[in-house]
Amino acid sequence: MGKEVIGIYCRVSSLSQFKEGGSIDNQKQLGIEYCKKNDLQYEVFEDVVSGNKVNRKGLDLLFGKMLSGEINGILLYEWSRLIRDKRLIVKLEDILLEVKDCKVIVDGKVRDILGDESDRMEYEVGDFMGSYERYRLMKRVNSGRLKSLKDGKFSGSPKYGYFQSKGIRSINEEESIVVKDIFKTFLHKNTKTIFELTKKINLKHGLNKTPKIYREMLTYRGYKGRVILKYRGEENEVDLPKIIDEEIWDKCNSKLIDVYSKRKSSDKFNYLLKGMVFCEDCQRKMYKKGSVSKNKNRQHFYYVCSSKNKSYSESKEEYEVKSKSCGGYLGNTISFGVLDEMVWNGLFDFLLDSETIKKDYKRKFDNNKDLGRKYVGKEKHYIDTVEKYKRSKFESYDDYKSNKISLEDYDDFKLRYEGLILDNENRLNEIRLNREKYNEDNKEEVFDYLSLMKDDLEKDKKITSFKDKKRIIDKYVSKVKVKRLGEDEYLLNFY
Repeated sequence: MGKEVIGIYCRVSSLSQFKEGGSIDNQKQLGIEYCKKNDLQYEVFEDVVSGNKVNRKGLDLLFGKMLSGEINGILLYEWSRLIRDKRLIVKLEDILLEVKDCKVIVDGKVRDILGDESDRMEYEVGDFMGSYERYRLMKRVNSGRLKSLKDGKFSGSPKYGYFQSKGIRSINEEESIVVKDIFKTFLHKNTKTIFELTKKINLKHGLNKTPKIYREMLTYRGYKGRVILKYRGEENEVDLPKIIDEEIWDKCNSKLIDVYSKRKSSDKFNYLLKGMVFCEDCQRKMYKKGSVSKNKNRQHFYYVCSSKNKSYSESKEEYEVKSKSCGGYLGNTISFGVLDEMVWNGLFDFLLDSETIKKDYKRKFDNNKDLGRKYVGKEKHYIDTVEKYKRSKFESYDDYKSNKISLEDYDDFKLRYEGLILDNENRLNEIRLNREKYNEDNKEEVFDYLSLMKDDLEKDKKITSFKDKKRIIDKYVSKVKVKRLGEDEYLLNFY
């Protein structure tokens, strides 16, 4: 049997921390040293993301490999690299309940957070105290930001036309001349598009701004002298030095609406592989093209590389350069019907040979007497967790009555525990319903798990409902890359 493989998880909160290297390099080095010392293989997973974010690419990849058995455990420099949100705690615990003998290594020690009380307490206390301190810190920070806004003080970079000193914004005389010219030029009769405005202003003032920037400047209300800033749901109207007369601003924005109303609206219709199709040659997205007959009884749609699609803001020269950057045959065009059929059939060929799905059906076969047994461990876990938080809630009340903690702290503890109790009770009810439904749907005895798997997949393959097909595609497919080799020959890569 080969060596165990441990996933070393490293996280820093900001890109600046990552570039400076100290924190993430230190986490990585300590993890590698531990694995070498204990004769373990390892794979490193990194995230540059705030600790209160649940969706993390590196961590999601590690969790997936733990569930599939490719990785036999997770190594953390300290608990704070992971447990900043209770949803991540639930994710980790679900994996530990699902995958036996999966290690959790924190601060150079193997931790058993499901079976060992001291490890569990360290884990819970670290999570709770960290969350509580962050809550107090955020209250102080939010209060300060709100007061600054009400006092007319700004944070962040000022808009073009202004400069900022100690939070107070003043007019930049040189840039304000350009701002006034932007509005004046856009109102000219011979300026019919944002692209024309862009060319004129860039040439006249020696700038290199994009049409998007000029569009944002034309719609910036602050140039009229007042701006509404929203913070945590509260709107605050703040004065700014006026650069543009309100009447001129209104005329420009009225014209802007007319300009964009003439453009075709974006594609509002749903289709099987929407947003998933990419060009194999240049890696750009492929877009829907085609038409519907006047009587709507015939339609023809196809995908084509976006390098062959001229944007409203591009000049003819810019479009020609972009178009030549992709060497795909005829822009790798492919009919909707052809691609949908190839992806649908190819997907089920893959699923029929998937070891992960075979293992899932094997578990159903092994647990034939109670097909919902897989929910038992999770059910017990949440029952125990609810009871634990109820005890903690009453203990904090005892601490308050005996003057160990203040009334303010008790109120915070009580609110925290009641939220945790409600979350876990909801999850427990959800698991119980899933178990009942699972047993009800699988009453018939399962004799051959491979036959059952094939029967289920064959049924899915034959479905005709677009909604059901879309659900299956979205579950298993994230990207399809297309390369056209000839008139009727294609190469597809599935992800």
